[in-house]
Amino acid sequence: MVSAVCIRPDYRILGGGEPMAIAENLVREGAFGNPFIVSARTGPTAHVAPLYPAFLALLLWLFPGQAAPVYCMIFVHGLHAAVLPSVSRLLFGRGAPGLYAAALAIGLPVFAILPIWDAMYTATGLMLFGLFSAWVVERTRSPWLAGGAAGLPGAALLLMNPAGLPVLIGWVLLITAKKYRALKPVGLFAAVFAFTLAAGCLPWVVRDYRCFHRLVFIRDDLGIALHASNNDCAQPSLEANLISGCSAQVHPIHNRSEAESIVRMGEVDYNRWRLATARDWVAAHRRRFLELTRRRIADFWLPPHDWAIRAITVLSLLGLLGMARGAPAPSLFFAAVLAVYPLLYYVVESNVRYRYPILWISLLSAGYLLSALQRRRL
Repeated sequence: MVSAVCIRPDYRILGGGEPMAIAENLVREGAFGNPFIVSARTGPTAHVAPLYPAFLALLLWLFPGQAAPVYCMIFVHGLHAAVLPSVSRLLFGRGAPGLYAAALAIGLPVFAILPIWDAMYTATGLMLFGLFSAWVVERTRSPWLAGGAAGLPGAALLLMNPAGLPVLIGWVLLITAKKYRALKPVGLFAAVFAFTLAAGCLPWVVRDYRCFHRLVFIRDDLGIALHASNNDCAQPSLEANLISGCSAQVHPIHNRSEAESIVRMGEVDYNRWRLATARDWVAAHRRRFLELTRRRIADFWLPPHDWAIRAITVLSLLGLLGMARGAPAPSLFFAAVLAVYPLLYYVVESNVRYRYPILWISLLSAGYLLSALQRRRL
Protein backbone atom coordinates (compact mmCIF):
# COMPACT_ATOMS: atom_id res chain seq x y z
CA MET A 1 0.00 0.00 0.00
CA VAL A 2 2.78 2.43 0.93
CA SER A 3 4.72 1.59 -2.21
CA ALA A 4 1.73 2.10 -4.48
CA VAL A 5 1.17 5.56 -3.06
CA CYS A 6 4.68 6.79 -2.41
CA ILE A 7 7.09 5.45 -4.99
CA ARG A 8 8.45 8.00 -7.47
CA PRO A 9 11.59 6.42 -8.92
CA ASP A 10 12.20 9.56 -10.98
CA TYR A 11 12.73 11.62 -7.81
CA ARG A 12 16.29 12.99 -7.61
CA ILE A 13 17.99 12.55 -4.23
CA LEU A 14 18.87 15.98 -2.80
CA GLY A 15 20.24 14.99 0.63
CA GLY A 16 20.38 17.03 3.82
CA GLY A 17 20.54 14.98 7.00
CA GLU A 18 19.04 11.71 8.14
CA PRO A 19 15.32 12.73 8.23
CA MET A 20 15.55 14.12 4.70
CA ALA A 21 17.42 11.04 3.47
CA ILE A 22 14.69 8.78 4.88
CA ALA A 23 11.98 11.00 3.41
CA GLU A 24 13.59 10.82 -0.02
CA ASN A 25 13.94 7.06 0.32
CA LEU A 26 10.22 6.88 1.12
CA VAL A 27 9.44 8.86 -2.02
CA ARG A 28 11.73 6.79 -4.25
CA GLU A 29 11.22 3.30 -2.81
CA GLY A 30 8.30 3.44 -0.38
CA ALA A 31 10.52 2.21 2.48
CA PHE A 32 11.54 3.81 5.77
CA GLY A 33 15.28 3.33 5.59
CA ASN A 34 18.73 4.37 4.36
CA PRO A 35 19.36 7.39 6.63
CA PHE A 36 23.06 7.40 5.62
CA ILE A 37 22.54 7.23 1.87
CA VAL A 38 25.49 9.58 1.28
CA SER A 39 27.88 6.91 2.57
CA ALA A 40 26.02 3.62 2.02
CA ARG A 41 22.61 1.96 1.81
CA THR A 42 22.03 0.52 5.27
CA GLY A 43 18.43 -0.68 4.87
CA PRO A 44 15.49 -0.32 7.30
CA THR A 45 16.10 2.10 10.12
CA ALA A 46 15.02 3.26 13.56
CA HIS A 47 17.60 6.04 13.57
CA VAL A 48 14.97 8.78 13.79
CA ALA A 49 11.34 8.87 14.87
CA PRO A 50 8.92 8.24 11.99
CA LEU A 51 6.47 11.10 11.86
CA TYR A 52 8.64 13.94 10.60
CA PRO A 53 10.36 11.98 7.79
CA ALA A 54 6.90 10.74 6.74
CA PHE A 55 5.63 14.33 6.66
CA LEU A 56 8.66 15.44 4.64
CA ALA A 57 8.09 12.53 2.26
CA LEU A 58 4.51 13.66 1.65
CA LEU A 59 5.71 17.19 0.88
CA LEU A 60 8.45 15.92 -1.44
CA TRP A 61 6.07 13.56 -3.21
CA LEU A 62 3.56 16.36 -3.81
CA PHE A 63 6.10 19.12 -4.49
CA PRO A 64 9.54 17.74 -5.49
CA GLY A 65 12.40 19.89 -4.27
CA GLN A 66 13.26 21.68 -1.04
CA ALA A 67 10.86 24.66 -1.38
CA ALA A 68 7.78 23.06 0.25
CA PRO A 69 9.61 22.02 3.47
CA VAL A 70 11.05 25.53 3.75
CA TYR A 71 7.66 27.23 3.29
CA CYS A 72 6.04 24.88 5.83
CA MET A 73 8.82 25.57 8.31
CA ILE A 74 8.33 29.33 7.89
CA PHE A 75 4.63 28.84 8.65
CA VAL A 76 5.46 26.81 11.78
CA HIS A 77 7.81 29.58 12.95
CA GLY A 78 4.92 32.03 12.68
CA LEU A 79 2.53 29.66 14.42
CA HIS A 80 5.06 29.16 17.23
CA ALA A 81 5.02 32.90 17.97
CA ALA A 82 1.26 33.18 17.49
CA VAL A 83 0.34 30.62 20.16
CA LEU A 84 2.61 32.06 22.87
CA PRO A 85 -0.05 34.53 24.14
CA SER A 86 -2.61 31.71 24.41
CA VAL A 87 -0.17 29.56 26.37
CA SER A 88 0.51 32.56 28.58
CA ARG A 89 -3.20 32.99 29.33
CA LEU A 90 -3.46 29.31 30.21
CA LEU A 91 -0.47 29.41 32.55
CA PHE A 92 -0.68 32.89 34.06
CA GLY A 93 -4.26 33.99 33.44
CA ARG A 94 -3.11 36.88 31.23
CA GLY A 95 -1.63 37.23 27.77
CA ALA A 96 0.96 39.95 28.36
CA PRO A 97 3.92 37.61 29.10
CA GLY A 98 3.10 35.71 25.92
CA LEU A 99 2.93 38.91 23.88
CA TYR A 100 6.38 39.89 25.12
CA ALA A 101 7.61 36.35 24.40
CA ALA A 102 6.22 36.52 20.86
CA ALA A 103 7.85 39.93 20.35
CA LEU A 104 11.20 38.47 21.44
CA ALA A 105 10.78 35.46 19.14
CA ILE A 106 9.92 37.70 16.17
CA GLY A 107 12.20 40.65 16.83
CA LEU A 108 15.40 38.80 17.77
CA PRO A 109 17.33 36.32 15.62
CA VAL A 110 16.38 33.47 17.94
CA PHE A 111 15.46 30.69 15.51
CA ALA A 112 17.08 29.53 12.30
CA ILE A 113 15.03 28.01 9.46
CA LEU A 114 15.97 24.31 9.63
CA PRO A 115 13.47 22.41 7.46
CA ILE A 116 15.36 19.11 7.62
CA TRP A 117 14.84 18.81 11.39
CA ASP A 118 11.69 18.49 13.48
CA ALA A 119 12.71 20.89 16.28
CA MET A 120 10.26 23.73 15.55
CA TYR A 121 7.41 21.31 14.83
CA THR A 122 8.09 19.64 18.17
CA ALA A 123 8.24 22.98 20.01
CA THR A 124 4.98 24.23 18.49
CA GLY A 125 3.33 20.85 18.96
CA LEU A 126 4.20 20.77 22.65
CA MET A 127 2.55 24.15 23.20
CA LEU A 128 -0.54 23.13 21.21
CA PHE A 129 -0.70 19.92 23.23
CA GLY A 130 -0.98 21.91 26.45
CA LEU A 131 -3.68 24.18 25.01
CA PHE A 132 -5.65 21.28 23.56
CA SER A 133 -5.43 19.14 26.70
CA ALA A 134 -6.66 21.99 28.90
CA TRP A 135 -9.50 22.69 26.45
CA VAL A 136 -10.58 19.04 26.39
CA VAL A 137 -10.54 18.77 30.18
CA GLU A 138 -12.58 21.96 30.53
CA ARG A 139 -15.15 20.96 27.90
CA THR A 140 -15.67 17.26 28.59
CA ARG A 141 -15.21 16.91 32.37
CA SER A 142 -14.85 13.18 31.69
CA PRO A 143 -11.55 11.56 32.71
CA TRP A 144 -12.10 8.82 30.13
CA LEU A 145 -12.61 11.16 27.21
CA ALA A 146 -10.04 13.71 28.39
CA GLY A 147 -7.35 11.07 28.92
CA GLY A 148 -7.94 9.51 25.52
CA ALA A 149 -8.17 12.82 23.68
CA ALA A 150 -4.93 14.07 25.26
CA GLY A 151 -3.14 10.77 24.70
CA LEU A 152 -3.56 10.73 20.93
CA PRO A 153 -1.72 14.02 20.15
CA GLY A 154 0.77 13.05 22.86
CA ALA A 155 1.56 9.86 20.98
CA ALA A 156 1.94 11.83 17.75
CA LEU A 157 4.45 14.12 19.46
CA LEU A 158 6.45 11.13 20.71
CA LEU A 159 6.46 9.74 17.18
CA MET A 160 7.80 13.14 16.12
CA ASN A 161 10.46 13.33 18.83
CA PRO A 162 10.44 11.04 21.91
CA ALA A 163 12.68 13.52 23.75
CA GLY A 164 9.51 15.54 24.33
CA LEU A 165 8.20 12.99 26.86
CA PRO A 166 9.24 15.02 29.96
CA VAL A 167 7.36 18.04 28.60
CA LEU A 168 4.22 15.96 27.98
CA ILE A 169 4.36 14.60 31.52
CA GLY A 170 4.88 18.10 32.87
CA TRP A 171 1.88 19.44 30.96
CA VAL A 172 -0.35 16.61 32.18
CA LEU A 173 0.70 17.12 35.80
CA LEU A 174 0.11 20.88 35.56
CA ILE A 175 -3.30 20.53 33.91
CA THR A 176 -4.28 17.87 36.43
CA ALA A 177 -3.39 20.26 39.25
CA LYS A 178 -5.24 23.20 37.64
CA LYS A 179 -8.34 21.20 36.66
CA TYR A 180 -8.42 18.79 39.59
CA ARG A 181 -12.14 19.13 40.22
CA ALA A 182 -13.04 18.41 36.59
CA LEU A 183 -10.83 15.31 36.42
CA LYS A 184 -12.00 13.29 39.40
CA PRO A 185 -10.93 10.55 39.67
CA VAL A 186 -7.51 11.86 38.66
CA GLY A 187 -5.99 8.38 38.64
CA LEU A 188 -8.41 7.29 35.93
CA PHE A 189 -7.47 10.26 33.74
CA ALA A 190 -3.75 9.50 34.17
CA ALA A 191 -4.26 5.80 33.43
CA VAL A 192 -6.30 6.45 30.27
CA PHE A 193 -3.78 9.04 29.10
CA ALA A 194 -0.85 6.66 29.63
CA PHE A 195 -2.68 3.78 27.92
CA THR A 196 -3.60 5.92 24.90
CA LEU A 197 -0.06 7.28 24.70
CA ALA A 198 1.39 3.76 24.68
CA ALA A 199 -1.25 2.43 22.27
CA GLY A 200 -0.54 5.25 19.82
CA CYS A 201 3.17 4.39 19.76
CA LEU A 202 2.69 0.61 19.73
CA PRO A 203 2.32 0.12 15.95
CA TRP A 204 5.75 1.68 15.36
CA VAL A 205 7.31 -0.36 18.17
CA VAL A 206 5.87 -3.48 16.51
CA ARG A 207 7.27 -2.36 13.16
CA ASP A 208 10.72 -1.93 14.70
CA TYR A 209 10.54 -5.36 16.33
CA ARG A 210 9.56 -6.98 13.04
CA CYS A 211 12.47 -5.24 11.28
CA PHE A 212 15.21 -5.76 13.88
CA HIS A 213 13.91 -8.53 16.18
CA ARG A 214 14.70 -6.24 19.11
CA LEU A 215 12.52 -4.01 21.26
CA VAL A 216 13.11 -0.38 20.30
CA PHE A 217 11.22 2.54 21.82
CA ILE A 218 10.44 4.54 18.67
CA ARG A 219 14.07 5.31 17.76
CA ASP A 220 17.51 3.86 18.47
CA ASP A 221 20.42 6.18 17.76
CA LEU A 222 21.88 6.62 21.23
CA GLY A 223 24.96 4.49 20.57
CA ILE A 224 25.83 6.42 17.41
CA ALA A 225 25.27 9.78 19.13
CA LEU A 226 27.34 8.93 22.21
CA HIS A 227 30.22 7.46 20.21
CA ALA A 228 30.30 10.42 17.82
CA SER A 229 30.38 12.80 20.82
CA ASN A 230 32.81 11.02 23.14
CA ASN A 231 35.98 9.81 21.46
CA ASP A 232 39.63 10.75 21.03
CA CYS A 233 38.97 13.52 18.50
CA ALA A 234 35.64 14.81 19.90
CA GLN A 235 34.95 18.49 20.41
CA PRO A 236 31.94 19.81 22.39
CA SER A 237 29.82 20.92 19.42
CA LEU A 238 28.58 19.32 16.23
CA GLU A 239 29.89 22.28 14.25
CA ALA A 240 33.40 21.86 15.68
CA ASN A 241 33.38 18.14 14.95
CA LEU A 242 32.36 18.78 11.36
CA ILE A 243 35.06 21.42 10.87
CA SER A 244 37.79 19.33 12.49
CA GLY A 245 36.90 16.22 10.49
CA CYS A 246 36.11 14.18 13.60
CA SER A 247 32.57 13.45 12.39
CA ALA A 248 34.02 12.12 9.14
CA GLN A 249 36.06 9.63 11.15
CA VAL A 250 33.34 8.25 13.43
CA HIS A 251 29.80 8.93 12.15
CA PRO A 252 28.18 6.61 9.57
CA ILE A 253 26.58 9.47 7.68
CA HIS A 254 30.10 10.62 6.73
CA ASN A 255 32.14 7.41 7.05
CA ARG A 256 31.53 4.56 4.64
CA SER A 257 33.32 2.02 6.83
CA GLU A 258 30.99 2.80 9.74
CA ALA A 259 27.95 2.56 7.47
CA GLU A 260 29.14 -0.79 6.16
CA SER A 261 29.43 -1.99 9.75
CA ILE A 262 25.73 -1.22 10.13
CA VAL A 263 24.99 -3.33 7.06
CA ARG A 264 27.09 -6.18 8.44
CA MET A 265 25.88 -6.09 12.05
CA GLY A 266 22.39 -4.63 11.74
CA GLU A 267 21.48 -1.16 12.95
CA VAL A 268 20.34 -2.10 16.48
CA ASP A 269 23.37 -4.28 17.19
CA TYR A 270 25.65 -1.60 15.76
CA ASN A 271 24.12 0.95 18.12
CA ARG A 272 24.63 -1.34 21.08
CA TRP A 273 28.24 -1.91 20.05
CA ARG A 274 28.86 1.81 19.75
CA LEU A 275 27.11 2.42 23.08
CA ALA A 276 29.57 0.01 24.70
CA THR A 277 32.44 1.74 22.86
CA ALA A 278 31.35 5.11 24.24
CA ARG A 279 30.99 3.72 27.77
CA ASP A 280 34.50 2.24 27.61
CA TRP A 281 35.94 5.53 26.34
CA VAL A 282 34.24 7.51 29.12
CA ALA A 283 35.55 5.09 31.75
CA ALA A 284 39.10 5.48 30.40
CA HIS A 285 38.91 9.28 29.88
CA ARG A 286 36.85 10.59 32.78
CA ARG A 287 38.55 13.97 32.96
CA ARG A 288 38.13 14.64 29.22
CA PHE A 289 34.49 13.49 29.38
CA LEU A 290 33.77 15.85 32.27
CA GLU A 291 35.38 18.71 30.38
CA LEU A 292 33.32 17.96 27.26
CA THR A 293 30.18 17.72 29.38
CA ARG A 294 30.90 21.03 31.12
CA ARG A 295 31.31 22.80 27.80
CA ARG A 296 28.21 21.14 26.32
CA ILE A 297 26.14 22.32 29.29
CA ALA A 298 27.42 25.85 28.70
CA ASP A 299 26.67 25.55 24.96
CA PHE A 300 23.11 24.37 25.62
CA TRP A 301 22.20 27.36 27.77
CA LEU A 302 24.58 29.99 26.41
CA PRO A 303 25.34 28.93 22.85
CA PRO A 304 28.45 30.60 21.43
CA HIS A 305 27.92 33.08 18.59
CA ASP A 306 24.19 33.31 19.44
CA TRP A 307 23.72 36.45 21.49
CA ALA A 308 19.92 36.42 21.20
CA ILE A 309 19.48 33.06 22.93
CA ARG A 310 22.10 34.00 25.51
CA ALA A 311 20.15 37.17 26.33
CA ILE A 312 16.85 35.28 26.55
CA THR A 313 18.46 32.72 28.87
CA VAL A 314 19.54 35.45 31.28
CA LEU A 315 16.15 37.18 31.15
CA SER A 316 14.35 33.85 31.62
CA LEU A 317 16.34 33.01 34.74
CA LEU A 318 15.31 36.29 36.31
CA GLY A 319 11.74 35.69 35.15
CA LEU A 320 11.66 32.23 36.74
CA LEU A 321 12.77 33.70 40.06
CA GLY A 322 9.91 36.19 39.96
CA MET A 323 7.49 33.53 38.74
CA ALA A 324 8.25 31.35 41.77
CA ARG A 325 6.48 33.96 43.90
CA GLY A 326 3.74 35.11 41.53
CA ALA A 327 2.91 31.89 39.65
CA PRO A 328 4.30 28.92 41.60
CA ALA A 329 2.62 26.11 39.64
CA PRO A 330 3.88 27.22 36.18
CA SER A 331 7.30 27.99 37.64
CA LEU A 332 7.54 24.44 39.02
CA PHE A 333 6.47 23.03 35.65
CA PHE A 334 9.07 25.12 33.84
CA ALA A 335 11.83 24.35 36.33
CA ALA A 336 11.18 20.60 36.19
CA VAL A 337 11.24 20.51 32.38
CA LEU A 338 14.37 22.67 32.21
CA ALA A 339 16.07 20.35 34.70
CA VAL A 340 15.14 17.04 33.03
CA TYR A 341 14.85 17.67 29.29
CA PRO A 342 18.47 18.72 28.59
CA LEU A 343 20.16 15.83 30.45
CA LEU A 344 20.71 13.77 27.31
CA TYR A 345 22.07 16.77 25.44
CA TYR A 346 24.77 17.29 28.05
CA VAL A 347 26.48 14.05 26.99
CA VAL A 348 26.21 14.38 23.20
CA GLU A 349 27.72 17.00 20.89
CA SER A 350 25.94 20.32 21.28
CA ASN A 351 23.83 22.04 18.63
CA VAL A 352 21.52 25.00 19.03
CA ARG A 353 18.55 23.16 17.52
CA TYR A 354 18.43 20.85 20.57
CA ARG A 355 17.26 23.84 22.60
CA TYR A 356 14.43 24.77 20.23
CA PRO A 357 11.77 22.31 21.55
CA ILE A 358 11.85 23.97 25.00
CA LEU A 359 12.95 27.50 24.06
CA TRP A 360 9.33 28.64 24.33
CA ILE A 361 9.67 28.10 28.09
CA SER A 362 12.59 30.51 28.21
CA LEU A 363 10.72 32.97 26.00
CA LEU A 364 7.66 32.90 28.26
CA SER A 365 9.84 33.26 31.36
CA ALA A 366 11.57 36.26 29.81
CA GLY A 367 8.17 37.63 28.79
CA TYR A 368 6.96 37.18 32.36
CA LEU A 369 9.86 39.32 33.59
CA LEU A 370 9.26 42.08 31.03
CA SER A 371 5.54 42.08 31.79
CA ALA A 372 6.23 42.38 35.52
CA LEU A 373 8.59 45.29 34.93
CA GLN A 374 5.95 47.06 32.84
CA ARG A 375 3.27 46.56 35.49
CA ARG A 376 5.53 48.05 38.14
CA ARG A 377 6.09 51.14 36.01
CA LEU A 378 2.34 51.53 35.58
